[in-house]
Amino acid sequence: MIPDLIYDVGLHNGTDTAYYLHKGFRVVAIDANPVLVAAAQEQFRKEIANGRLTVLNIGIAEQEGTLSFWVNEANDLQSSFSEERAKRYGPCHEIPVRCVPFSSVLAEHGVPYFMKVDIEGYDCFCVSSLNPNDLPKHISVEADGDCDVVGELKKLGYTKFKLVNQQTFPDSMPITRDELGRRFLRKLSVKIPLIKRALSVPAIASRLARTDFDGFREQSAYRFGPGSSGPFGEDTFGTWRSAGEVSTRLREIQRKLAASEIPSGSYWCDVHATY
Repeated sequence: MIPDLIYDVGLHNGTDTAYYLHKGFRVVAIDANPVLVAAAQEQFRKEIANGRLTVLNIGIAEQEGTLSFWVNEANDLQSSFSEERAKRYGPCHEIPVRCVPFSSVLAEHGVPYFMKVDIEGYDCFCVSSLNPNDLPKHISVEADGDCDVVGELKKLGYTKFKLVNQQTFPDSMPITRDELGRRFLRKLSVKIPLIKRALSVPAIASRLARTDFDGFREQSAYRFGPGSSGPFGEDTFGTWRSAGEVSTRLREIQRKLAASEIPSGSYWCDVHATY
């Protein structure tokens, strides 16, 4: 493991790479979309020139070769090598992208201290390439129904886990429409003493219990941009939990999403792990 190196697998708009560079790390950033890679090369010219950042325009797959990559024209965050997955969120167009096994990236650039993986359905190709005897100290992977992320990380030797809401960065459940009013009242009570006193009545307070959804992101000194994965490692919210606890929490979230009117793609969470 190289202690000053981070992998940003799923570069997208560069907001995570910018944060990792801000923290003083060297970064290897990977994205299949050549438009996003070109934008990052322009944005981070100085960091690339001084050797702090390497940007790779490749896809990750089981075998080396060229695959069709489906660029979502409404939201490039939802682009994927899976045509069906990409088209869930709007019209797409197809481009050819050179792909390599993730093991070849590790062989060339080394094992990082932290690795963020968010590549829309192909995340487990990265996880399965890791060596149990030489793991990143910290890792985050999008919690995707196509892959048992927690189970795969546990098999590798990771022992401590967190499930992080990617909109707000604590481990809170998604907010459904019927809960928005309660959250709005909690927000108002901070600014209006009369409402604060009214909400302090035990019978009301018990129904409006504050969650950590409300302030963790705003409390950070660093301003995380749209689509950011947020803090990593020991800077993430909350306590580390067992694989079983996080798997149970993930199933609860999946049931809530299935039973709610939350639009597909508007809520997502990452599994963070360490050992």
